[in-house]
Amino acid sequence: MKKQYWANIVFIIFSMIFLLGCKSLPDENQITNAAIDLAEAKLSQGQLIDAIDVYTNALEEIENEKLYYNKLLLLIENKNYEEADSLALFAFEKYPTFLKFYKARIQIYLNQKNYKKAIEIADQILELSPFDDDAINIILKLLKEEDKSQELFLRAKEFYEKGYINEQILTILSENDSSYDGVMTYFLEK
Repeated sequence: MKKQYWANIVFIIFSMIFLLGCKSLPDENQITNAAIDLAEAKLSQGQLIDAIDVYTNALEEIENEKLYYNKLLLLIENKNYEEADSLALFAFEKYPTFLKFYKARIQIYLNQKNYKKAIEIADQILELSPFDDDAINIILKLLKEEDKSQELFLRAKEFYEKGYINEQILTILSENDSSYDGVMTYFLEK
């Protein structure tokens, strides 16, 4: 019953837009919200592919970053990494300030255990947003997990020299170079 209810709502909204011949902002919000609700209903019933199809169909009517992003996350969950990566790149071209598309690409490559590519994408994010905490943290985390201590130290030093200072970076620096101990002490006292 609930499934049919959402299908009817989406049909009514799409029909109204078609009959009116125009799309106003409230109509787009209604379609977006109806698509999200319907996709969530599909997911709650364990129908991942159907939920992806909901976003695909909604994106044929309107385009917005929420619909692209939600579809992207479901493609990743479905382990359809190639399509997810293509969608992330496509959507980022349309919405270049929505860095979550690139952050989702990091997740794609982490899931595939391609840490080098994940770091490469994090570096691309840093070119767009030099102090992005998520990108910096993923780089440092992966280098530490990969036991690349020299590269970890050099990257921490690079971030520090660019003005990005946090406890994690100072810990890495002071563990490898005692000249950073005073900075670490000063930072922790603040």
